[in-house]
Amino acid sequence: MKQSVGPQLEVLDAMAASGIRGMRYLLQAEADHVWCNDLSLKVQPALQENLATAAQDPDSSGTFQISQMDVTALLEEMKSSGRQFDLVDIDSFGSKNGGAVIRKAIDVVRPGGLLYITSTDGLALSGRRPEDALRNYGALTSYTPAANEQALRVLAGTAVREGAAKGLHVRPLFSVFAPHGPVYRSMLSVEPQRPPR
Repeated sequence: MKQSVGPQLEVLDAMAASGIRGMRYLLQAEADHVWCNDLSLKVQPALQENLATAAQDPDSSGTFQISQMDVTALLEEMKSSGRQFDLVDIDSFGSKNGGAVIRKAIDVVRPGGLLYITSTDGLALSGRRPEDALRNYGALTSYTPAANEQALRVLAGTAVREGAAKGLHVRPLFSVFAPHGPVYRSMLSVEPQRPPR
């Protein structure tokens, strides 16, 4: 990832919790700057400690920043200031604001960057609460034996559709399902729309 984006790799972990993923971006992805955000006051000490530990590691040359904001307010503020990142990681949200968070997150992904999204809302995405999926992801789900595949397609499809509405080409790179939770995760590239041939 770092080699493909140029001299700097900037990451936004918009719902960071304790900051473990932020640590991994600093240490393993060699990110130059990681911005970690979480609304919860309870996680702030662990978030600060974990990122400070990672930044002091001899293998890390990256810096970090921490904020404590509602994810939608953070994304709106970043959009209005023109702030963008090479990778935006949204983990995790349910159906209450899933589509809205994806819509806002796309705005802060730098052209050619990545959007990494998660949903833990198995009830809506797997078809057990189709009204929630329709309201929050714009997709009608039904409970089927392929419910987990359906959930991944709805999650990724929401990002593709939201990107297209903004004139962007959003393309799924991979998606994964983990039964604990359940957890649905998808990484997508975000690029300017290609002109028709």
